[in-house]
Amino acid sequence: MTIIIKRSALKDTWLLSCVEILKNGKKIHDERGQNTLEVRNLIMETINPFNQYQNVKSIWTPKDFMFSRDYLNEYAEQLLDPEDKDFVYDYGNRLRGYFLDDKDCPIDQIEEVIKKLKNNQNSRRAIAITIDPVIDNKEEDIPCLQQLTFLIRDSKLYITALFRSNDIGMAAFANQYGLLYIGTHIAKRLGINVGALTVHSVSAHIYETDIEAIKYILSKNGWDF
Repeated sequence: MTIIIKRSALKDTWLLSCVEILKNGKKIHDERGQNTLEVRNLIMETINPFNQYQNVKSIWTPKDFMFSRDYLNEYAEQLLDPEDKDFVYDYGNRLRGYFLDDKDCPIDQIEEVIKKLKNNQNSRRAIAITIDPVIDNKEEDIPCLQQLTFLIRDSKLYITALFRSNDIGMAAFANQYGLLYIGTHIAKRLGINVGALTVHSVSAHIYETDIEAIKYILSKNGWDF
């Protein structure tokens, strides 16, 4: 079953996603031996994430949120950092410095997206991937974020992300905050504004160990469990 949550602000999209999983999630014992509540094919659309400011610092966070603005900004900046930080994978590295061309030069997928959209604003080819099937099929930790697609429509940059797995409780807000940071980087180069962010999570889940913390934040934002 596909679940669609659509709100204007990122904080409301995230809060409602948590509510949906806590109310309707099925218990799943995952590959790491942890208990989770899961919903499948959760689509989260944030229609107007920046208000009028086009800056991630204008994104509202929920009351009593577990992550500081400094943490969110640092995380977001890492998504555009091409350096390999010695983890099994780093999103910034996969997006900007991991894959090689026929001359063994790193492919900056974000720059390629910008080039494609500058060349043709109606392009459907402005995508970036993180998955490396040669390496990742041998690893336990593989990218949760698999693909980013960028479209210019109505003179705005629309972002769609596909996650194979998404920790909604403790990661999804930061993930989407970072994706919007990437979006502003691209949109600025194109001279346009960012439109909606759509995130499709195939497995959207909250870990059992995080449930009480999420319920606390929900209670501080008007949701009673």
